[in-house]
Amino acid sequence: MPNTQWKPPTIPKGWTATKRIYGYWELNCPHGVGHPDPRDPNLKDGDGIHGCDGCCSQLHRLTDPTADNPNLQNP
Repeated sequence: MPNTQWKPPTIPKGWTATKRIYGYWELNCPHGVGHPDPRDPNLKDGDGIHGCDGCCSQLHRLTDPTADNPNLQNP
């Protein structure tokens, strides 16, 4: 059963969050490309396929909850 209450707790500065009709969240980088949020418990195999511009490597680092990162904001 999908967790419909979950939403991104923080997002990188300059990014936006969008809930997709498929039930998972995408974080949109400053270049306008949507990247599935790797923390989303609703993300299923195959949902991570997207037109990546390389910002995913930055996204995984910036959304790491163990990192002390001043570049995060509340969505």
